[in-house]
Amino acid sequence: MLRGVIEMSGVMDFPSFFNQPGQPPPGDEQHEGVSTYLGCVPSECTQAELRAASPAWRINGQTCPDFLLINGQTELLPATQATNMHESLQSAGCDSEIRLPNTSQHGLALFPFTETFIVDFLNNP
Repeated sequence: MLRGVIEMSGVMDFPSFFNQPGQPPPGDEQHEGVSTYLGCVPSECTQAELRAASPAWRINGQTCPDFLLINGQTELLPATQATNMHESLQSAGCDSEIRLPNTSQHGLALFPFTETFIVDFLNNP
């Protein structure tokens, strides 16, 4: 059984990521790895394909692990991906923590800003 998830700079909701209000959709050429993960080119994916690959669309309050969501406030991925996931998890009755350091760092580059929170999360199941 999975007991905890630490997510750093991840897309939690692909439909909202590829349909951000007021912004053009990210170009397919920027997302080669994403296309491989999704099984389709983002601009050609159906909403069902995008939802199926999105953790935010798969929340189950009966079986969810504890989450620690980490996203830089001004990084590549909008912080709303983490904040919306956090709110959805809490609404479903799941335990969720969120950290949004004031940085443009992305992914593992966020570790120096969040190391203490990660260690605490791992030590307190």
